[in-house]
Amino acid sequence: MSRILSSRQAEELHKSFIAYLSANSLPNTAAALKTELNLTEDDFDAATAKKYETLLERKWTSIIRLQKKASLS
Repeated sequence: MSRILSSRQAEELHKSFIAYLSANSLPNTAAALKTELNLTEDDFDAATAKKYETLLERKWTSIIRLQKKASLS
């Protein structure tokens, strides 16, 4: 299967998942994902978590807004 995302985009997506899970009180799931992705504490520290914790929600609301805008066109 070909990759749609570049490696940098995939890395940011993975970090966003982990930060979202951690911010929503799902630490075991976040830890499991870190393990699956072979991320270390150096790859994902508190500053990284803070940076990415709202990224998925912001992108999701942007998509919804764009869909509504497109449907009104």
